[in-house]
Amino acid sequence: MTSDKRKVAKMLSQMPQVELDRTLERIAATDAKLAAEIKALLYTFDDLLDVDEKDMPKLHQKADQNDLLLAMKGAGAAITAKLLSGVSDRRKKMLLEEFKLLGKVKRSDVDAAKARIADTLRRLVESKEISLDEQWVE
Repeated sequence: MTSDKRKVAKMLSQMPQVELDRTLERIAATDAKLAAEIKALLYTFDDLLDVDEKDMPKLHQKADQNDLLLAMKGAGAAITAKLLSGVSDRRKKMLLEEFKLLGKVKRSDVDAAKARIADTLRRLVESKEISLDEQWVE
């Protein structure tokens, strides 16, 4: 059943935000738990790649800094670069130094940190404090 929910979340994530909100409201009207589960699957850690650079400081303000460091441990180069974007050179240097000091960490801790960042991202998008890059076609 979870894979079906993931498929629905993936389809819904392609909708404009207004339509997405409306659809989730309709689902919630008949099954609030299902709507909440789908909503939780809408945003993933990888969605950070779609965050506009100018909005990254807002994510840094709202996300736990330790979570950002833990998440960088399990992230690829593109997401790590995105996480470090939008901050001052001084702050970036400090984050990288702290990152090096982390050493080995449990995969479960990294996954939990990624989930919390995805949740923070979801809250920021829903409150319209940040936006994800739209897909444009010429």
